[in-house]
Amino acid sequence: MRSYQVTNLKRAAGRQGEAGQTLALVAVLLIGLLAMLGLVLDGGNLYLHRRRVQNAADAGAIAGARILALNGTEPQAQAAAQDYAVVRNEAETAEVSIRAEGGNRLVTVVAHDEVPTIFAGIVGINELDVSAVAEALCGPSGGSSGLAPIAVRENSYVIGEHYTIWDCDEEMD
Repeated sequence: MRSYQVTNLKRAAGRQGEAGQTLALVAVLLIGLLAMLGLVLDGGNLYLHRRRVQNAADAGAIAGARILALNGTEPQAQAAAQDYAVVRNEAETAEVSIRAEGGNRLVTVVAHDEVPTIFAGIVGINELDVSAVAEALCGPSGGSSGLAPIAVRENSYVIGEHYTIWDCDEEMD
């Protein structure tokens, strides 16, 4: 029995220097866990806003190209692109440019927004900027890689009348 008591005393003496190590380890791991949580929440929020801003840019570019396709003026197309990007799709700002490209006109919309952060504010980053670019071309239709667009002139069809669409030499009704 005597050797048993000596062994227990040696074990107890060896553990005295380890007191509190678990608490320090948990504190370090908790800081890492909170940092990852912040990255996930702020990153997800940033991605959500980036997608929304891309939708705004896309809508603005298509709206501007549509106005040009309907023989509207460039100022009308820029106004429509601004309306769709900022007013209807809630981008904070949008820059619209129209340029000629080989007989066609290209509408470019760059939409911007500021995203408030949740956890990044702890380290002094209160907002992040997101932006997206979209382009739409107004010009004659053409095919690419076996893909051809379908377009119907406004008011060139009659409701109730029968039309035929051809696809690869096969007639479809």
